[in-house]
Parts: sequence; structure tokens; C-alpha cells
Amino acid sequence: MQTTTVSATHPAGSSKPYRLRPGLAAVHAKALHRLVPPVYFDDDGYVCEDNSHIPESEVHFPIVSYWHGALYGHYRSRGRLVCVLADHLLLVDREVGTAAVVPDVMVAFDVEPGNRLSYKVWQEPKAPDLVLEVLSGETWQVDVFKKPALYADLGVREYWIFDPREIRRGGPPLEGWRLRAKGNHEPLASMGDGWHSELLGLDLVPEGKSVWLRDPETGHLLPDHAGAMESRDRAEAQRRLAEAQRQRAERERRLAEAERQRALEENAKLRAEIRQLRSGKT
Repeated sequence: MQTTTVSATHPAGSSKPYRLRPGLAAVHAKALHRLVPPVYFDDDGYVCEDNSHIPESEVHFPIVSYWHGALYGHYRSRGRLVCVLADHLLLVDREVGTAAVVPDVMVAFDVEPGNRLSYKVWQEPKAPDLVLEVLSGETWQVDVFKKPALYADLGVREYWIFDPREIRRGGPPLEGWRLRAKGNHEPLASMGDGWHSELLGLDLVPEGKSVWLRDPETGHLLPDHAGAMESRDRAEAQRRLAEAQRQRAERERRLAEAERQRALEENAKLRAEIRQLRSGKT
């Protein structure tokens, strides 16, 4: 991996300005992530990391960390393949090595999780299915007004924004849109205490500076990563206990069967001896 402090419009190893070619990078230039030096590039000359990759605040990090762990735990327990990335570079234009956005959370179903330096839409099976952006004072206007069109062009099927700091005074804490056939995102209506994601099969429940994920079938909130691991360990312990009880019951059944068989054999032997005694008398 290479590192450089040149302008974000220069690909690695180039001394000339990188001219944006017609494509998503040109059409959605104002939606792209502004790289903060030092900027790192992979061996193919695509940006894979910059100095902005640190948690934005004590509000931002718990949200993306919860979503990352909760979604992985939820779908893994159901055997569904999913890739969940938090604060990961999403590269949107093959011709422009620095054309990227950094969704707070992106979810792609039927995609291997893997260990990516970046998510390149032209190399992956598909674009992310869902994106969540947590609004901040510095970038909220880009998230609200610029990124939706880019995500629609990429084919992101659901786009959510969460406003934990009430930056948009008077606006709802959470808003969601679903991509329609015409290529635009249609707003999703609130259910009262939250919003439903048809794509995730889960409810999104804003509460203070957090937005929780709820299973509509059980009405329970998804646990965070630590909670998911605890639940997994508890389920495994219960499984082992049940297996031990099953094996003990099987041993007891076999012992009882052996006792029954022995009693039958002794009874048969006794009856045979009685018959012999009777036949001797006659």
C-alpha cells in the first residue's frame, strides 16, 4: 500500500492533475468524499484510506458499531450471507482513483464479508443494498442533498439518514427512502414509534442519540455485538446442556433395557428349570 500527501485529485504515482472523465465522479462531484492527507492507495492506484478514518464523535461511533455488530449477528444466526461495512471507502468510478464516498454503514446481501481495503462497485457482485448516514455538522448537507442522487445511480435500494444531534431543527430524527423503478428514491413513512426497512426485514427505532434495530416478529431489539456474543454463548451452553441431558437419558434407557432383558432371561431360565422339575416327577 502506497502513501502520498498530494491533492486528492491526483492518483498515486502521478505528477499531473487527474482529469475527471465523464461518469459518476463527474456527475456527482459534489457528493464525493474530501480526502484528508496523508492519503493511501492500493497497488492498482485506488484510494483505500485517508486521515479522516477516525470516529467522528462519541455519538457517531456507538451507532455504527452497534449496527455493524447487530446486523452481522442477526443474519449470521439465520445463515444469510451479508457484508456489513462501517466507515469504509466506497469507490464509485473505475476511471477515477479517488472518487469515493464513506457511508457510515453499508449493507450488501449475498456478498462475502472478506477483508477489503475498499468497496469497489465494479469489482463486487453489486452495489450496497442499503446505506445509513449519521448526520454531522460538517457534512449533513452533502448527506441530505447530494448523496441521494449518487446512491440512486449506484442502485442503492434503501437510503437512511439519522440526525442524533438535531442539526436540522424541526426535522424528523430518521428518514428513509426506497429506490423505485424510475431510478429515484421514494420516502418511507413512519409507523409511529419507528420505521420499517423492508430490505432488512427489521424496524428502525430512533431513541435519543441512538437508532436501534428491532425484530418485528419478536418485538425485541437486536443486541449489540457483545450482547450477540453473549446470546450465542448462552445458546451454545444450553445446547450442550440439552445434549448432555439427552446422552444421560439415553444411558439410563439402555441400562433400563439391559435390566429388563436380564429379568426376562432370568424368568425364562426359571421357567425352564420349573419345567424340568415337573417333567422329572412324571
